[in-house]
Amino acid sequence: MTALPDDIWAEVLGYLEPVDIIAAQRVSSGLGPLARDNKLWRTKCFESAPGSTTSTRSQTQSVTAWDQTAADERIDWYSEYIARHAPLSTVWCESSQDIRGIALHNDGHGHTRQAVGCLDDGSVAIWDISQHHVDKRKFHQLGHSAPGLLFTQGANPGQSTAMTVPPGFSGVVECITLDSGADKAYIAVGQTLNELDLGTLRVISQTPYAWPITALSAQGDRHVPLSVGTSWSLHLYDPRASFRHRSWTPEDMRRMTLAEPEASIAFLANYTKDQPQHRMVRRPHLCSPMSDSLSQMLQSQPLRRPRIELADCAHIEPGPQAVLHNGDHEILIAGRFPSIVSYDRRFFPRVGYVIHSGARLSCLASIPHPPKTADDSMRATSTLIAGGEYNGRGSLELYSLSHRSQERKHSSDALGTQQPAPAAPAGGSEPDDQGSAYSYRNRQQASSAKILSVASVGSRIVFSDAEGGIRWVERDGHALARRWNINAYHADHHTGGGAPAGDLVARKIVPIIDDDTINSPRGTRGDGDILVFTGEKAGIITTKPQYQDHDELVRALEDNDGERAQEEREKSNLYSRTMRLALERQADERRWMSRFRLKRGVF
Repeated sequence: MTALPDDIWAEVLGYLEPVDIIAAQRVSSGLGPLARDNKLWRTKCFESAPGSTTSTRSQTQSVTAWDQTAADERIDWYSEYIARHAPLSTVWCESSQDIRGIALHNDGHGHTRQAVGCLDDGSVAIWDISQHHVDKRKFHQLGHSAPGLLFTQGANPGQSTAMTVPPGFSGVVECITLDSGADKAYIAVGQTLNELDLGTLRVISQTPYAWPITALSAQGDRHVPLSVGTSWSLHLYDPRASFRHRSWTPEDMRRMTLAEPEASIAFLANYTKDQPQHRMVRRPHLCSPMSDSLSQMLQSQPLRRPRIELADCAHIEPGPQAVLHNGDHEILIAGRFPSIVSYDRRFFPRVGYVIHSGARLSCLASIPHPPKTADDSMRATSTLIAGGEYNGRGSLELYSLSHRSQERKHSSDALGTQQPAPAAPAGGSEPDDQGSAYSYRNRQQASSAKILSVASVGSRIVFSDAEGGIRWVERDGHALARRWNINAYHADHHTGGGAPAGDLVARKIVPIIDDDTINSPRGTRGDGDILVFTGEKAGIITTKPQYQDHDELVRALEDNDGERAQEEREKSNLYSRTMRLALERQADERRWMSRFRLKRGVF
């Protein structure tokens, strides 16, 4: 074996089946690295991809065209093959209360160790989800606060005159975010943002807002303020600074005479409302960093004061459903309005630019690499992924974000609008390179139902829909890599586990980052586990075999013995009751026959 060069062995391994290549890894120390080569397993991933053909004249060109990763990106393709073909299983969290929100807690190195969730009774729980020595990942509860912790309303003397909502969860998916560096959690309950210390499980502060909170940004850098989206506004929340009047409405600000505008509130313009011509207000020219909609209310024409309604400066409910921090300064929001709105934190609350989508979006994610088919002249630095609904079907959209769009000049007399392409027709699934950015909208083959959550894992994009389906597609947004449905999952030899069947829908999916996910010597691994949240329960989808724990096995056997003994006792009690009833009936018959005074021997 040592007489042959590595190129010959690599050529020989290319003709073997994947199961034989895996067996060859254990033959010798010299053949092991060759059987784990990234180029070899990238070819195997291409050959096993749905719709791929191996009878092409140039397989190398086909693999290169199929691979959507960046040129400077390192991917562990052996783990990618495992993620695409290994049996899937789910580990569900066993909680007596429904889970209303969950987020992952990372350590100082960015690795996931714990999960923090808010429960239906207003309490907060912390689970250990780290992988144990038996490769079994499960939810082990580490701490649990007192019930009703999040529902306790403190005194808020400066609260707005707007209507408040009684404490309680309103079904918002992005209602919890964590600051792992400061060991804090921010949980939205109705109109109140609770700041929680995870070490003591006590509420540090409560901040009221004028309208119900609809989304929170994922807290990445502790030095970046948290973005809070409400039904009609977007706020910057920084616990290190005290912004004034967080709970003010546009009507409150119009009644007050402010020396300077509030720089932490952006009231969202209603792009969908048809305004009459006699109420149109000319855009004022301001030098202060103020939102256009707020400026129209605070500064009116001296000769003609138009009537301003709240609907003119607020957009349709329920406001932003997804808030994404991109780069160092950019904030992207999306919701049930036909556009993706960008803000620059340095010029907040002025709108930076708008990407027209035409769909009702519910989730945003990003990839720190530009699309492969994007033009090099655009200097794209990342890819924006958006998911939602268009004409009753799922819509998966990709946009390139360039350095120019993030550093573009902000002017107060004109709103910069980035429109990569006109709205795609119903069912459209075409790439578009018109304008200044690349865009792609898959509205025909992405999903037959609304896309609820989207994320990037390995070299693929994973998203969930409203029918309980979870799909993995390539980064082009079109080629299907794998599909699964959490409701069609049964215990058998293909999946290796069990989960309850029903109408489960993954409303939120978050990749779990382990030590070997980003520290692999061959590149970023793609077989990492995924946290799923259905709105009432949480689980982990994994490709790793779930070995039976000894303690759980003993507990299960004891439970079976207890159930068997209980069943025997129930059968014994039933037999006793039946025999007692039979004897009582026999005694009744004898007493009834004794009334006739019949002599013995007649019968």
